[in-house]
Amino acid sequence: MTAKPIHPIYEATFAETDKTDAILLIDNKKLNVNQAVSAPLLPFRPLQNTISHKNRRKIENVKFQDFATLLSLVQHNPLKVAESNSERLLELSEKFEIPAAKRHVELFLITTHKDKMDKIRIADRYRLDDLLANGVMGFKTNIEFRNLRQNSDYKSYTDKTRVAIFHRMFESSNRYRSAIRILSILSLWVVIRNSSTWRFAAGISNFSDNSRRRSELDSGKIDN
Repeated sequence: MTAKPIHPIYEATFAETDKTDAILLIDNKKLNVNQAVSAPLLPFRPLQNTISHKNRRKIENVKFQDFATLLSLVQHNPLKVAESNSERLLELSEKFEIPAAKRHVELFLITTHKDKMDKIRIADRYRLDDLLANGVMGFKTNIEFRNLRQNSDYKSYTDKTRVAIFHRMFESSNRYRSAIRILSILSLWVVIRNSSTWRFAAGISNFSDNSRRRSELDSGKIDN
């Protein structure tokens, strides 16, 4: 059966060259690869259900675009990762045991403006420590922590994820208390500064300065 034509971007990324010596077939579309490079990335166990014929290997139950993007992430010319395909790529990276691709997607997700709860959910599911740290940093107020239990994904979080969230909660609480103490001191200073007590204290200070000056004049320590 003749292979189907593919989008130019995939064709350019997986073009046949003097270095390619194998073909991966997905949905009857081919990707030219180098066996020496691809073999470590595609271990036998995840591909045990694929159909192999000489230097061709048919991979089933995956979308061509997703698998091509996944494989490109461990090459010198990776295709673009998007929020729309990021979770599918993470799923495939686990299925085919390609941790380098998984890391690539994690770093991409950290740079996005994706909601913190989405980042935490994805990080929890795929064990992405840096994405988890990035997600929990999105908590800024006590109200956000109080509303956390209403989130449908919260109950399924692993202990590690919950600990990370609680650590952030305590960290935020300590900063909040420190800020309150500073504001309280500043407020007290403003009240005293504008009160009669401050004016009285300032008057006493001025009186003391004038008295000391007169005393020094009388003793001849300073000239008039």
